Amino acid sequence: ACSNKSKFIFVPAIFVSMDKNICHMTDNLCYKVAIYLQKKYNIKNGIKIHIKKNIPDGAGLGGGSSNAAETLKFLNKAWNLNLSQKKLKKIGSKFGCDIPFFIEGGVCYAKNMGEKVKKIKHKLSNEDIVLIIPEKKIKTKDVYNCCIVKKEEKIRELLKNINCGEYKKSVFNQLEDAANIVSDNLISKIKNEVCNQVAQAFMTGSGSAVVCLFDNNKEFLNNKNIIQSKFKDCTVIESKLKMYSY
Repeated sequence: ACSNKSKFIFVPAIFVSMDKNICHMTDNLCYKVAIYLQKKYNIKNGIKIHIKKNIPDGAGLGGGSSNAAETLKFLNKAWNLNLSQKKLKKIGSKFGCDIPFFIEGGVCYAKNMGEKVKKIKHKLSNEDIVLIIPEKKIKTKDVYNCCIVKKEEKIRELLKNINCGEYKKSVFNQLEDAANIVSDNLISKIKNEVCNQVAQAFMTGSGSAVVCLFDNNKEFLNNKNIIQSKFKDCTVIESKLKMYSY
């Protein structure tokens, strides 16, 4: 509440907590998007948000952005704002270029700075994957400063293979070369260790996690322990590549 001598204005509280000490509450994207909606639409209610941090921070896995996207979608319903998905994406893009992707969900083609998202009609199967997450963090700003964009033909090839269900054959990350420059070839070192054991390996986002894809479940079971033994200084996580619905 604030006071102007005889006048008090009540401001309903927004509170965000986490199970890990990652950042101050006011620096959290969930807090920022909630405050924005509250002020923009003159909401008379507050909200208490607790984040259970399952997605590692600083790994290029979009943990903060996906949390912010879910907060926008939840508050849109909880506060009866009735905002369209297009409007939610526009709001989300004010706070992060990849937030619109998480609002859309599924397999998407994102362009411009990432805020223009188009759904791709492809159903992800329930596949086993391994995430290798180095202790060393890579700064997103440094990676983008070194990035050289590849030709549009490579993008079209990837989209064609995704639509045919053959995404493993052409998955790539344009930021890998830049990430290697700023990290003393950290990503290449990890990929070279696993390239003979998995169908494909690629960096997530701006780094520094590496996703290992397998051709089949048997291959995954045969090699997951080998991968875990090779990367003692990394966090190795088993996960699934699948479509989630909320």
